[in-house]
Amino acid sequence: MKKLILAVLLAAPMGVSAADGEVCIAKAIQPPSDHLQALSNDTLFECLAAGNDTTIPEIYKKGWKVVSVLPQMVLDAATGLQRTHWTLVIERI
Repeated sequence: MKKLILAVLLAAPMGVSAADGEVCIAKAIQPPSDHLQALSNDTLFECLAAGNDTTIPEIYKKGWKVVSVLPQMVLDAATGLQRTHWTLVIERI
């Protein structure tokens, strides 16, 4: 009986949908710092679909969720130095 239930569950079509996702990078603080800015609800991110100058709470209000948070080295075009910025991977809910 257990094998029959398992077979039925495996054969049933699963509702699979492709989620929208994107990478957002924290805006640089002024003046530039050698240290990583503390991540907070006020940290501003640049996201293509979720919007520029957006915070993590605003990302959730727009129907996205944060999947991953990590520091990333980004080249500062003005100085040629690498700066560390917070990077989010977000996914539409």
